[in-house]
Amino acid sequence: MRPSVQGPKSLDVPDVNRSMAYIVHSIERHYLTETIDSRSRPWTSSSRLKRSPWGAPAWPKQYGGTGWTATQRYIFQEECARAETLPVPPFGMAMLAPVLMAFANDEQKNYYLPRIIDGTDFWCQGYSEPGAGSDLASLKTKAERVGDHYIINGQKTWTTLGHFADWIFVLCRTDMTAKKPQEGISFILVDMKTPGVEVRPIITMDGGHEVNETWFTDVKVPVTNLVGKENEGWTYAKYLLAHERTGIAGVARSKKGIERLREIASVELDQGQPIIRNP
Repeated sequence: MRPSVQGPKSLDVPDVNRSMAYIVHSIERHYLTETIDSRSRPWTSSSRLKRSPWGAPAWPKQYGGTGWTATQRYIFQEECARAETLPVPPFGMAMLAPVLMAFANDEQKNYYLPRIIDGTDFWCQGYSEPGAGSDLASLKTKAERVGDHYIINGQKTWTTLGHFADWIFVLCRTDMTAKKPQEGISFILVDMKTPGVEVRPIITMDGGHEVNETWFTDVKVPVTNLVGKENEGWTYAKYLLAHERTGIAGVARSKKGIERLREIASVELDQGQPIIRNP
């Protein structure tokens, strides 16, 4: 898959494309550092990737991805780390997309997935609340069905990059009489431009603005924006979190970061000696 692999058969890795390193090293390196002040999208994929399944290395071929194995994806991640490309925010590509592929209807898949892969829609996550973080089943945001719409009221917090997002996937309580906290929750897609959606910044201790509070006040959302079945959102939420947790490990980028740290510690001095020599 890459020029540095001598004989891919020795690793049992199909030779998908030996030009991987060349393409990865040619990816534009722009992300939040160049776009956050201009209110531009924090992820603008390169035209090369938009024309290639490499834009979605974890997606099946039927949805426009590569269909790669875990080993192939890791090699790609290593090359991206080596080229110091900045990562794609995971909310649409790595978190929502697998849920849509597994549980959405065909109309939803045909509409949302192409817009995720080509960067048309930028997504954020509506899970955590002031009283529901690790204990997510304690969420209070509710969606009341009125005819062909849901009326959503509540608050989400720690909405990463919500001030850039076009859409948010939201866990809402649709059955207030459910006996267990995990029951009666639904997975609903909400356009951030819908009246009643308000994003309030949370300024972190370093002065940065990456996370937000997201408020919903009588937000009217079509029932067609429900993913899967009503009141079964907990199943979809767990499925999404399984993909989120494996994705945030970032092994390839972490290894690159450690290598860089070793380089710095080898040249920076402490009492005349490289820091790396100080146990």
